[in-house]
Amino acid sequence: AETTPTARFLRIDIDACDRLARRFNVTAVPAVRVFRAPLATPDQATTIEVGPAVQLSITQAIHTLSTEEERERLTTSRDRSRRMTPPLATAKALAVSPQEALTLATRPLASLSSFVEELPRSERGLASFSPSLPFDVGAHEAAATAVAKSMLLRLSNDVEAFSVAANDTPSPKLLGLSDQLVTLYCQGNAEAAQHIASIRERVETQLMPALQLLKEQDATAVDEAVALLRVAANHVSVGAGGLVERLPRTEFSLRRRAGLVAEIWPELLFGALLSSEGAQDVRRLNPFLAHDHSHLLLKLVTLTLLRANRVGHASRAMGAVMTLLKLLNSPVHADAASSLRPKLVQAGEHLAESLAAGRHFVDREGEDLRFDPRFLVCEFLWNLLLRKKQVDIVRELVDDVSNGRCSIRQMIMGAGKTTVVAPLLALILADGKSLFLSVVPKALLEMSRAQMRETFANIVSKRIYTLKFDRATIVSPSMCRSLDNAARNRGVVVTTPTTLKSILLVYIETLRRIEEVGDGKGLAMDTGATHSLEEMQAHAAELARIIALFKDGTMLLDEVDLILHPLKSELNFPFGEKHDLDGSADGERWTLPMHVYDAFFFSERGKACSVETRGHALDILNRIAATLRQGYAIKALQRLPHITLLNNEWYHQELKPMLAEWVYLWLQQQQLHGIQRSEAVAYLLEGAVARSEASAKLSAIEAALVHVQEHLGERPPLSLAMPTSAHLAALDDKARDQVQEEAARLQHQASDEVAHDEKLHARLEAERRHLSEAKAKAEEQLSLVVGLYELDEQLDEMVKGGRQRMAGVQQELVEMQKQISELETPRDDSLDNLTIIFVAPSIELPSPGAPDKLKVEAVATKVASVVTKLEEQGYAVRRCETAQEGLQRARQQQAMGHLRCVLFLGEVTQDSTFCSPHCRKDHTRDGPCLQCNKAYSTHVNHQCRGPSHYGQRGKWRVISKAKNAGAGVGGERLLPTLFKGLVPGMEPVSPERVAMFMGVGKLPEEKRLYLWHKGVTMTEEVDKVLEWAEGQSVWEAQEEEVGDIDDVPTFRREQSSGIRSLSILRDRLDAAQRRKVELQEEEEEALARMRKQVVAKHSLLEVSIQQQLATLQAAAADAKRRLPPSVKPGVKQRQLGPACGR
Repeated sequence: AETTPTARFLRIDIDACDRLARRFNVTAVPAVRVFRAPLATPDQATTIEVGPAVQLSITQAIHTLSTEEERERLTTSRDRSRRMTPPLATAKALAVSPQEALTLATRPLASLSSFVEELPRSERGLASFSPSLPFDVGAHEAAATAVAKSMLLRLSNDVEAFSVAANDTPSPKLLGLSDQLVTLYCQGNAEAAQHIASIRERVETQLMPALQLLKEQDATAVDEAVALLRVAANHVSVGAGGLVERLPRTEFSLRRRAGLVAEIWPELLFGALLSSEGAQDVRRLNPFLAHDHSHLLLKLVTLTLLRANRVGHASRAMGAVMTLLKLLNSPVHADAASSLRPKLVQAGEHLAESLAAGRHFVDREGEDLRFDPRFLVCEFLWNLLLRKKQVDIVRELVDDVSNGRCSIRQMIMGAGKTTVVAPLLALILADGKSLFLSVVPKALLEMSRAQMRETFANIVSKRIYTLKFDRATIVSPSMCRSLDNAARNRGVVVTTPTTLKSILLVYIETLRRIEEVGDGKGLAMDTGATHSLEEMQAHAAELARIIALFKDGTMLLDEVDLILHPLKSELNFPFGEKHDLDGSADGERWTLPMHVYDAFFFSERGKACSVETRGHALDILNRIAATLRQGYAIKALQRLPHITLLNNEWYHQELKPMLAEWVYLWLQQQQLHGIQRSEAVAYLLEGAVARSEASAKLSAIEAALVHVQEHLGERPPLSLAMPTSAHLAALDDKARDQVQEEAARLQHQASDEVAHDEKLHARLEAERRHLSEAKAKAEEQLSLVVGLYELDEQLDEMVKGGRQRMAGVQQELVEMQKQISELETPRDDSLDNLTIIFVAPSIELPSPGAPDKLKVEAVATKVASVVTKLEEQGYAVRRCETAQEGLQRARQQQAMGHLRCVLFLGEVTQDSTFCSPHCRKDHTRDGPCLQCNKAYSTHVNHQCRGPSHYGQRGKWRVISKAKNAGAGVGGERLLPTLFKGLVPGMEPVSPERVAMFMGVGKLPEEKRLYLWHKGVTMTEEVDKVLEWAEGQSVWEAQEEEVGDIDDVPTFRREQSSGIRSLSILRDRLDAAQRRKVELQEEEEEALARMRKQVVAKHSLLEVSIQQQLATLQAAAADAKRRLPPSVKPGVKQRQLGPACGR
């Protein structure tokens, strides 16, 4: 193209360019001037009159103005173009008969069906599969549950369906290669060996050449068809028609030659099959293509794809033939006969299945064939034949989506759900009307995205989006725009279930924050960032639009059993203020459940860990174990897969009382005092209902007393709806008087009725007296119950406060003991200012012949030399593997006063090589391919897929680094921490005390400048390192502080300051220990007083309840005495505890 002469066409409007019109003497339009640049004078331009022969005149003018060399190259280029144009004979050779088209569309290798026979199991001499399960586990105790019965029923149905399909459906077998013949052949039968030899000869001399010939014919036809498609699709008949018709055709051809109009390429024609307006799309690029020609092109494209797919299928069949021949040619040994037979049977079946394989997406309707071209294009892209199971699942899922149904399909591993079904569904369902999401587990995200990009990179172009979102993601309008763009442009969005759940949870959390801001709470974001009300409302609106796109779209869940697992897929966003969980301070929250579990473990293992298995505890455990065995026997419990409660009533009546006794033992371990065992067990079974029951009893008594007062006329009747005080205040005087008069009238009416009936009046007076006494007793009991609860709360607060005070005293004791230990055993100062931290990781030597082997060995030698010479000078060298480890070691050494300086090892080496021919590395981050200049994602197993380098192995530049430290592993990021200070209160590490040992490598310029600006020493010589270490000054002495110790008079010279400090600290320690004992005694006394108050109130409550019980028992006895002997009370005794479910 660079050596071919070219002509440029320039269209000029002379009305806008008067100067050019005058220069070229343009007096009329249209006018054509042909000249060769550079143009000296207008006379050198050739003038052409516009007429029927204008194209020929332009060609002659260009030929005249060209040089001899340019004419030769133009002739060569024209000849080459003519050779590239397929002759008419090629088009005729591509024609196929209806029978051949049927074969290509239904069964590609049907011409070789003579080598295959399809027989059911009965005709192959094999036993039929039984429609029932080969085992019976119905009598097992584990098979009695509903889950087990459902599973067995499903297994039975599956086995029955499989037996019907396997027994009645013929399976392909290689002609003559029966299972019985293979068995006899492996056993050494001579006659069977002769039959095998004939089969081998027929496969080798007939089947293999037939496959090879078919493959070569299809490959040739595909090559010629692609060239024909390119020429036919871009053909423009310039010479057809008159001048008016030739002018736009000529202009279109010239614009295409000039690169202003795109040509139609084969991939576009292949992709046009997927469009409902494929013929119109082709004519948009070539408007002079006839309507029937465009449809004919698409038919030729379909035929080309069918042939290209058969090329690959024939290649796979030839591979199966070679595998079978290899097994047939192998000698038969007695030792290998058992393994040879299944291999031969499998190889024969595989070859027969390949020869009999068909296309399952093509349906016959009379003489017509109907198919979805998307299936055909996918077969062409992946070079395979879709299995019937794959086609059925795709069709079923597409039908479910179109009808608004959700469905689940199960496929075994290797059936192509991620590599075939998922991309095919993405192609069909991403229709530009709704969003399509492919949701995969996090572990499969990269693989699924790469598979999608590989599928939709060439012929079928779809953009693959990756949606990532978590709680810290800032919501922006670009997210919704990207998803909307993906929906409109038929893109595929790949994401994880965590992302979708995060979007929903963040949306709910944002709405909650908006509501709280509206209520005046103004809750800040838990993540540390705050947003205004307007920003949160905007975020909520964006998230609502995103969720709306999800609801209107289609979501494909891969590995649905993992994504929707109720225990493995839960995502929680905690919000609000953080508080300690109840019972987490001393571990009660965890020890109580483990104590309960221990009772169940004892029934299986015969031992418990939370208590000693003896005495009362052993008795409770044995009773619980016996009750559990009874529960298993009566089906109240399920043993497998784990213990499961099936009968709640049985639990409340049988197991719960014993578990309450078992939990009481745990309460005793938690120092439970002042409550009897029966009361604690009743509390566990009944719950804390004393206060609520006392309040409810008082309310009931007051209601009954009001009812009696109403009958006695002491208050208005309850049936009268008395207005509220606000309502009375709003009424005028007349209306208010009417209301009060009506209430007084009804009250006197009730009083008069009772006054005339002496018995009724006496009974009501007695009821009022008894109810008043009962009310006083209920108020007394309620006061005592409330007092008990208040004392209990005060007791808890007292215990909590005592623990806090005791913890403070204990902390003070620990600090003073530490100070005394430091004074009694002073630290060793012999290593002060002598420890050097050397951050230099172990250097792995490269393999022999590596390009950087000598450099790495030199660095390892220098590092060892530095360490040796520093130790010879008397320094203690602490070598660290990582910069982070060095920082931690430096902090420890400085705290002890031993640190002298810090030394880092710089970059070792850096060489770039190319990936080897056997490389399997992912080069996504290594830049474009050096062969085709395209990204790694467009390659398949390192193979280039571009048109110019198709099939060639790609090559990438790989940068190899040896292990290093310092700047190469983050050393420069740790320098600010060193300079800021490692230990609070001590002198920070100055830049003069930090050095970088370069070895033999080269430090990048930007890192070198950074270290130079910081004042860090950089050297490549060992002696310079020694000089730098020796030149470090002594650290400033840190004054030791003992605490707030009173000044001691200086005239007492017989004691040193250390001895005086030690004596004062010991005195303070004794005082603190005495204070600790006093606090313990005070707390115990306060707790004892509080418990006495609790016991006293409890005793009063017990006396009050006993008195009330005595009164009730006396009344019940009196009522029983008054009743006739023939009348029995019909009141049932109220049950308490587990029997009533309370």
